[in-house]
Amino acid sequence: MKSLLYDTFGNIDVLRFGAGPRPTIESDEVLVRVLSASINPFDWKLRNGSLKDFFKVGFPITPGRDGCGEVVEIGSTIERSKIDIGQRVVFLSSRLEQGSFAEFVAIKDLANKSVKGAHIWALDPFWRTSNPGVVPRGGDGFTIARKRAGELDNDLLLSDLRDIIVAIQNEETCSGDVVVLGICFPGKFALMLASQGQAAAGASFQGTGLKNLPDLSAIHVPMALHFGDADVFFLCLRFAFYF
Repeated sequence: MKSLLYDTFGNIDVLRFGAGPRPTIESDEVLVRVLSASINPFDWKLRNGSLKDFFKVGFPITPGRDGCGEVVEIGSTIERSKIDIGQRVVFLSSRLEQGSFAEFVAIKDLANKSVKGAHIWALDPFWRTSNPGVVPRGGDGFTIARKRAGELDNDLLLSDLRDIIVAIQNEETCSGDVVVLGICFPGKFALMLASQGQAAAGASFQGTGLKNLPDLSAIHVPMALHFGDADVFFLCLRFAFYF
């Protein structure tokens, strides 16, 4: 199969096109013909060596953590009632060295995730304020967001958010895991919900007010903090979610 590869850490110049055998699947994996793959911050951070102290990998590496495609082969221990040949799926690669920038990719435990999956929820904390709605990026956006933030009743907001998580968990298509994403002002609430065990994971993108967070020493779920346009990140626990 054809794939994109690199044999050492570095900039985009280390990338090359190559060819090799398509992956051999284990009994609990499926083989997916890749139809589309995305480029995420994780991909270039792994390629340039920023994550080498967090993930031990061998070369050559085919980048790409997620994508969508069509199931072409199913492992021997997977129930056909859950997934079948020809089924269209979205996936997260389970092998760091064999990513989605290839014609085929092997995915572990996709059958269980194809029926019920984790739900990603982007917080809107301003719906109770006097002027709810979309906040523009740039211009007066920050001023509008700051005014709305000043109207928030944090205790009431957290109670609302917990109720919403429970409602999402009760959805038929939800596995019970809710990943909470907070952009700008909602960033700290996403982390608070995760740190309190309300969410399966939390991510703060360009979050504000993070220095005023309560004690997070009891964190036991994956969390990711993103600090501004420079895309500096801080890893908590085992790994980070990127959105």
